Amino acid sequence: MTVLKRDPSARNPGAPAPAAVADLEAQLRGPLLRPGEAAYDRACTLWNGMIDRRPALVVQPTGAADVIACVAFARDTGMPL
Repeated sequence: MTVLKRDPSARNPGAPAPAAVADLEAQLRGPLLRPGEAAYDRACTLWNGMIDRRPALVVQPTGAADVIACVAFARDTGMPL
Protein backbone atom coordinates (compact mmCIF):
# COMPACT_ATOMS: atom_id res chain seq x y z
CA MET A 1 0.00 0.00 0.00
CA THR A 2 1.33 3.43 -0.90
CA VAL A 3 0.31 6.24 1.42
CA LEU A 4 0.50 9.87 0.36
CA LYS A 5 0.75 11.99 3.48
CA ARG A 6 -0.52 15.48 4.15
CA ASP A 7 2.03 18.27 4.13
CA PRO A 8 1.40 20.34 7.30
CA SER A 9 3.38 23.28 5.87
CA ALA A 10 1.20 23.55 2.75
CA ARG A 11 -1.39 26.32 2.47
CA ASN A 12 -4.20 23.77 2.31
CA PRO A 13 -2.64 20.58 3.66
CA GLY A 14 -4.10 17.35 2.44
CA ALA A 15 -5.92 18.88 -0.50
CA PRO A 16 -4.17 18.05 -3.77
CA ALA A 17 -5.71 19.60 -6.87
CA PRO A 18 -8.79 17.58 -7.90
CA ALA A 19 -7.59 17.48 -11.52
CA ALA A 20 -4.24 16.03 -10.43
CA VAL A 21 -5.99 13.37 -8.34
CA ALA A 22 -8.30 12.51 -11.26
CA ASP A 23 -5.26 12.15 -13.54
CA LEU A 24 -3.57 9.87 -11.02
CA GLU A 25 -6.70 7.76 -10.60
CA ALA A 26 -6.97 7.33 -14.38
CA GLN A 27 -3.43 5.88 -14.44
CA LEU A 28 -3.98 3.37 -11.64
CA ARG A 29 -5.15 -0.21 -11.82
CA GLY A 30 -5.49 -0.44 -8.04
CA PRO A 31 -7.91 1.62 -5.97
CA LEU A 32 -7.32 5.22 -4.88
CA LEU A 33 -9.03 5.85 -1.56
CA ARG A 34 -10.12 9.23 -0.23
CA PRO A 35 -11.12 10.38 3.27
CA GLY A 36 -14.76 9.61 3.97
CA GLU A 37 -14.83 6.33 2.03
CA ALA A 38 -15.34 3.15 4.05
CA ALA A 39 -12.38 1.48 2.34
CA TYR A 40 -10.20 4.49 3.27
CA ASP A 41 -11.06 4.07 6.94
CA ARG A 42 -10.24 0.35 6.80
CA ALA A 43 -6.94 1.05 5.02
CA CYS A 44 -5.93 3.57 7.71
CA THR A 45 -6.66 1.25 10.61
CA LEU A 46 -3.43 0.12 12.24
CA TRP A 47 -2.85 -2.73 14.63
CA ASN A 48 -1.96 -0.17 17.31
CA GLY A 49 -5.26 1.58 18.09
CA MET A 50 -3.45 4.45 19.81
CA ILE A 51 -2.10 5.63 16.46
CA ASP A 52 -4.50 7.41 14.13
CA ARG A 53 -3.03 8.35 10.75
CA ARG A 54 -5.17 10.12 8.17
CA PRO A 55 -3.22 10.60 4.93
CA ALA A 56 -4.59 12.78 2.11
CA LEU A 57 -4.90 9.73 -0.17
CA VAL A 58 -4.28 6.00 0.04
CA VAL A 59 -3.35 3.99 -3.03
CA GLN A 60 -3.38 0.21 -3.02
CA PRO A 61 -1.11 -0.52 -6.01
CA THR A 62 -1.49 -3.69 -8.02
CA GLY A 63 1.89 -3.47 -9.71
CA ALA A 64 5.00 -1.47 -10.40
CA ALA A 65 3.18 0.87 -12.80
CA ASP A 66 0.90 2.03 -9.97
CA VAL A 67 3.89 2.70 -7.72
CA ILE A 68 5.64 4.65 -10.48
CA ALA A 69 2.49 6.73 -11.04
CA CYS A 70 2.28 7.49 -7.30
CA VAL A 71 5.91 8.55 -7.07
CA ALA A 72 5.48 10.81 -10.12
CA PHE A 73 2.30 12.28 -8.60
CA ALA A 74 4.07 13.01 -5.31
CA ARG A 75 6.98 14.59 -7.14
CA ASP A 76 4.79 16.70 -9.42
CA THR A 77 2.43 17.91 -6.69
CA GLY A 78 5.01 18.29 -3.91
CA MET A 79 3.11 15.90 -1.67
CA PRO A 80 5.24 13.78 0.65
CA LEU A 81 5.20 10.11 -0.04
